[in-house]
Amino acid sequence: MERHPLPGETLLGNSITLLPGGKGANQALAAARLGATVCLIGAVGSDSTAALATEHLEASEVDISAVRAVHGPTGLALIYIAGDDENTIVVIPGANSAVDAICRRPQRPVSRPANKGRFINYQPGVISPPQPPSQPAWRSSTRSATGPGRSR
Repeated sequence: MERHPLPGETLLGNSITLLPGGKGANQALAAARLGATVCLIGAVGSDSTAALATEHLEASEVDISAVRAVHGPTGLALIYIAGDDENTIVVIPGANSAVDAICRRPQRPVSRPANKGRFINYQPGVISPPQPPSQPAWRSSTRSATGPGRSR
């Protein structure tokens, strides 16, 4: 589209591309491609985009055994790019909103998949304010990727 719409205005777009991703998935994929052993903790919905979200990760050897399927839509980000390359992003969290509850669910807890590695990248994005993971064992047995005593 040439420009972003004004409030209440409808514009015609000229193309659409559906790509798997999301901040956490993109970082997991990049780490796996660099040779790291990666396990992604997350959630997908019960819709057709769930396969798109997970197949690419599996093909790149990202362990998705801690990705749970929940009722409802898979999270989605709509990225609008205008002719001047400025973008606007609308995030629909969908199944991502269930991740913290899934990690604490007693009947199917996410057992510490990070025991294969030394780092955890917690990626709350815009869904909730940053807070440490729900599992206290993770905090005591990991260290920050930025080094001791430093944070971002």
